[in-house]
Amino acid sequence: MSSTDTASTDTDSTHPGGTSASGSDPASASGSDPASASAAARATVHLSPGSIVRAVLIAAGLFLVFTVATRATDTLWWFAQAVMVAALTYPIVQRLRRHVPAAVAVLALTALVGMVVAGLAAVVMTELRDESAVFRSSVPRAVDRLERMEGIGPVIDDLGLDETLRSLADSLADRVQFRGPDLPGIATEVGGRVSAVFVVWILTVMLVFTGPTMVGGLVGLLPERRREASSEVLRLAYGRTVRYLGLTSLRSLTVLVLTFVASRALGLGMPGLLALVAAVLAFVPFVGVLVGGLPVVLMTLLDGTVASLLVLAAVLALQTFDALVVQRAIDRRSLPLGLFPTLAAAMVGFSLRGPGGLLIGVALVAMVVAVINDTAAVRSLRAAPGEP
Repeated sequence: MSSTDTASTDTDSTHPGGTSASGSDPASASGSDPASASAAARATVHLSPGSIVRAVLIAAGLFLVFTVATRATDTLWWFAQAVMVAALTYPIVQRLRRHVPAAVAVLALTALVGMVVAGLAAVVMTELRDESAVFRSSVPRAVDRLERMEGIGPVIDDLGLDETLRSLADSLADRVQFRGPDLPGIATEVGGRVSAVFVVWILTVMLVFTGPTMVGGLVGLLPERRREASSEVLRLAYGRTVRYLGLTSLRSLTVLVLTFVASRALGLGMPGLLALVAAVLAFVPFVGVLVGGLPVVLMTLLDGTVASLLVLAAVLALQTFDALVVQRAIDRRSLPLGLFPTLAAAMVGFSLRGPGGLLIGVALVAMVVAVINDTAAVRSLRAAPGEP
């Protein structure tokens, strides 16, 4: 064989990089392509001391966060309330800043909200004190009537329910009227509530001034290619959520006024408390007005069946108007939240933290739904033809 033939043979049998000229490589020789070999290599789990340490640190961090969250429920609850109040008041403060300094706007808004809350609390407490006196005097008379009834009287005497009911009426009346042996505990509870309100106010003021900067910092932690879209989604979702909560707050205020006026006109007891209950439940669409009006219907039942049926018909008509007209207008101007997510959030929030938890739950689910809807909208716009 000549030297020329030898060089040709070497050139044909070898390819730069150690690959044969015919395209065969170790992967193809074993009957698999490079993609399969790479996938098999990636599927292999490799444990190293570093990976084990990282896994332990992550688990310890999650456990620490869970422990702190369970032990700091009150603090987290205060922060959640402050976030909601700050989110609702921030647009108002921004509008007032066009005419007055920001600090003056915050103080004026705080004074207005404080007067409204104090007025409602005064009305409710006055009603409770008046009704507690009636309750204290009416319970013994009711017990006496039950004791004289044949069949029920001996049972009440045997179980000792007469003394139990009288004692319960006295303790409830003393508690509402801030008298009796429980006064130190009541004073401590009231002081704790006042301190909590002050803490929430401080957090709200801080969030009004620093909230946008904090949100911008969190968005800045995202990958650069996602920052602009994420910022746009949050801006749209925040605007729609605030509009939804603002419009539902107007509906709640309307229900409060209507319930209070109707309760006073019907001569019912505790019209302020009935109005507050109806106003809180009015945040739930499609059924909130009806459920909030049921206590008024039940109390009217004591005055007669006809009056109760008339009130029930009025409540049903108001709920129908709300579902067909008011709720549709709210959905068009903000976001269509729907009954199920709102009702679920309201029930969970109320079971955890009462009326305040109901409002926080509705606000949270509104923000989540808005983020989901606006994320899909922004993606559709960016994927449309002609977009860079």
